[in-house]
Amino acid sequence: MATREYYRQWHHQHKDQRNAERRKGGKHSRAVFSWHLRRSYGLSLEEYDSLVLLQEGRCALCESPALLLWVDHNHDTQKVRGLLCPSCNSGLGFLREHPDLLRRAVQYLK
Repeated sequence: MATREYYRQWHHQHKDQRNAERRKGGKHSRAVFSWHLRRSYGLSLEEYDSLVLLQEGRCALCESPALLLWVDHNHDTQKVRGLLCPSCNSGLGFLREHPDLLRRAVQYLK
């Protein structure tokens, strides 16, 4: 069996267990999140928490309070810009972080 198929089946068979772990939160999920931050953005969990406090738990773009804030970074330099709500992060991603497209979107909305 191909590796991809094996993991797909494993995830399907253990769906309830994985969802219960995610709901429970706690040490395991923080450890995984810490690993993800370090690997993907070079941030420690403490640095992420500091950004959340600095932004007062709000999105850096729309300034709405958010339970979940995603790390926004420059894909060329890998420099972290701030934390965004899922909607703003997706919006920037869909516009490919291209300033001209963002300006055109603003003009379109006007």
